[in-house]
Amino acid sequence: MGCGQYSEMEDDPRISDSPWLFRMTSSGNLLWERVYFEYDSTWSQNGSSRIGNLFDFIELDNGDIMAVGNFRYSDNDMLIMRVDSNGCLDAEDCHEVNILSTTKDIKLSQSKFTIYPNPVYEEINIEFGTNQYVLNVEIQGITGRVVISGLLINGRAQMSLSDLKDGMYVIIVKNHGQVMVSGKFVKLRE
Repeated sequence: MGCGQYSEMEDDPRISDSPWLFRMTSSGNLLWERVYFEYDSTWSQNGSSRIGNLFDFIELDNGDIMAVGNFRYSDNDMLIMRVDSNGCLDAEDCHEVNILSTTKDIKLSQSKFTIYPNPVYEEINIEFGTNQYVLNVEIQGITGRVVISGLLINGRAQMSLSDLKDGMYVIIVKNHGQVMVSGKFVKLRE
């Protein structure tokens, strides 16, 4: 994960030096990036985003991320924010987070995501509150290596985990390579 400032000079109004947070895989592939901004029509002739940045973050035990930085209103005001594991300020209303990435359908990430049972012994069930998409599902070990992949069809999938070793794993649901939602589970032997 990383944080800092983001600028996109081609937008109108312009996004300039705004707080930025991103997550990558252990192999260096970008999972998602989020830019948090508010337009300020008084900042320049064309209008631009308020200036700010993120300079530190920590991932909490539940996967949420706490980040600190600054955001300029009348002065450099302190910015403290908590986002979910996908960088959303509010998972139920994620479109309020201004997203500058390749995600084509933001409403998809607002859907309910369930994995069960947890812990799991043989088979895991995955439900994602949509029946309009065929999505990719990856199960990754703690190193980020994909150990099982499959498809989520009509919002559901069931995957056999009998060949996996005991331990913690991450399920990632993707749409065109973009992470839509993720969750953790524990694999145990009976």
